[in-house]
Amino acid sequence: MTQRASHLSASDAAWLLSREIRHLQHRLERLEHGMDHIYSGESNRIGTAAITALQELDVLAQSTDALASYTERLSRRLPKEGA
Repeated sequence: MTQRASHLSASDAAWLLSREIRHLQHRLERLEHGMDHIYSGESNRIGTAAITALQELDVLAQSTDALASYTERLSRRLPKEGA
């Protein structure tokens, strides 16, 4: 790690973390929508295991959304380098 990269402010680090969490949340939503599309056809009966999996994906997407929002707000409250 370079000297420059090791001096990341707490605010910038929290902001970068929030971006990574937001990326994960978007991926979970795409996966959830893809699975929903697969099981939405009339010929495919959705079972209880699939319903449980879709519900779990929804909870994970909501949780990562809340975590990303929290770290975004936190990043704005943390001091910038040199402040």
